[in-house]
Amino acid sequence: MKAIATLTLLALVAGCLLALLQLFTADRIEQNQRAAEKQILAGLVDSTDPEILREQGIELVNTEIRGYGGTMKIVVAFRGEEILGVRVLSHGETPGFSEVLKPNDWIGRFERQSVHEVDAVSGATITTNALIRAVKDSLRGREGSKP
Repeated sequence: MKAIATLTLLALVAGCLLALLQLFTADRIEQNQRAAEKQILAGLVDSTDPEILREQGIELVNTEIRGYGGTMKIVVAFRGEEILGVRVLSHGETPGFSEVLKPNDWIGRFERQSVHEVDAVSGATITTNALIRAVKDSLRGREGSKP
């Protein structure tokens, strides 16, 4: 009985310590995530300030899609009807195959080609097809929301 009480007390103390740790680090984690997203978007847009983006005629469309390794969070940047580029904010894709998601690789094609001309990559078909579908959906969603 004494062992159960000791184990219960240890579990309670550990749980409280974890809860306190989460409480004190939540803001820092959120700041780090925003900073990482800013860094990812740095080569795509000059600023993430909504006012500045509006002045430049740029719209950022955030979306989530299911890839091979789970949910991917992406941003599509538009200026008018033109796709300025696509960036992946987070993903769980297989290392190696996820290289296509870097701006200077396959995903950079969205900056140079029409979305209808971008083909999937062999070996990363599920990932790249999901991304193409998400970009097309973002484009259709914007077209459908115009008066």
